[in-house]
Amino acid sequence: MKNILSWAVVLSFILLFLAGISHVFVIIGLTLGIISVVGLIIILIIERIKDREKEDEEDIDKY
Repeated sequence: MKNILSWAVVLSFILLFLAGISHVFVIIGLTLGIISVVGLIIILIIERIKDREKEDEEDIDKY
């Protein structure tokens, strides 16, 4: 999922560079970019929370 959203962000930047041809690319690029960035941030936060919980469990198991 992270790879798909990362490539969607790259695609949105490419569409923004193509905006000189048509203004439709600006709308599509911004929409795709915003949705992808928000989704990517949510996924990364969820993974960090899971990693933190796993680290806490490992710290407790040491003692």
